[in-house]
Amino acid sequence: MHIHRNLLPGRNIIPSSISHLSLSLPSLSVITRQSTASVLRLLGELLTLQSLSIEVPSGHRQSFELDANQGAVVQLTQLKKLVLTGLNNIFGILPHLRLPLLSQLHLRSSLEYLQAEEMATWIEQFLDRSQPALSVLEIRDLGLDSEAYGRILPLLFTVQELRLHDSDILDTVLRQLSGPEWRCPNLQRLDLRWCGRLTGRALVELVRNRLPIEEGIAMSRKAITKITVINCSFVKEEDILDLAQMTVCYLKYKGQDDFCRKCLELHPSSF
Repeated sequence: MHIHRNLLPGRNIIPSSISHLSLSLPSLSVITRQSTASVLRLLGELLTLQSLSIEVPSGHRQSFELDANQGAVVQLTQLKKLVLTGLNNIFGILPHLRLPLLSQLHLRSSLEYLQAEEMATWIEQFLDRSQPALSVLEIRDLGLDSEAYGRILPLLFTVQELRLHDSDILDTVLRQLSGPEWRCPNLQRLDLRWCGRLTGRALVELVRNRLPIEEGIAMSRKAITKITVINCSFVKEEDILDLAQMTVCYLKYKGQDDFCRKCLELHPSSF
């Protein structure tokens, strides 16, 4: 079911048996206000959901009131994919969700950069409380600093693919992915775009350090089998050549689920 309206649907309007819900919330005035408690009440009626997308379209303003009780919890035991796209407080719903089977989590800002100081805490609380076996995590334009990544990465033991777009990620964060800490031991695919402070040398060191020492020997961490690097200023040609000798390296990606490419096709003037 796809719903496009400026207000949340009322109670008992959406059939409780649906498995896939896409909810787009444009604003018809300068700012439209939504209630986090109302979002939780709505989700509490949809216990068979397998995928959920809540989006505030780019250029629209929705203010999410953090009015849910601290102990309010919604458990969606069948949900496997969650996409949240919007402004600061839309992500405040995360600590109230229990999604034990979640495998894909996509967190996307519709602003150039978010300023919510609680952002990293919300993500950390969700991962710690739900303990999902994530395989894919996308973080786009959330403005997390290195300290925030230092708290989040240890909670991503199962993650196989990281997509960090428009991120302030530093070399020190990448070094956590290869000795002595070995965060994200199952990581195999890394997608980096518009990461303006990351250096190519740090990427080369990461991929090299996660290569198997001897072929056929079991390792406690996975090798990086694919890396995508687009518009990262300090990744040089020689870095790309070094990476290409060790793994599959994409400079231009055309995957069917490439959200950034879809945005570029829809809004070419904004890139």
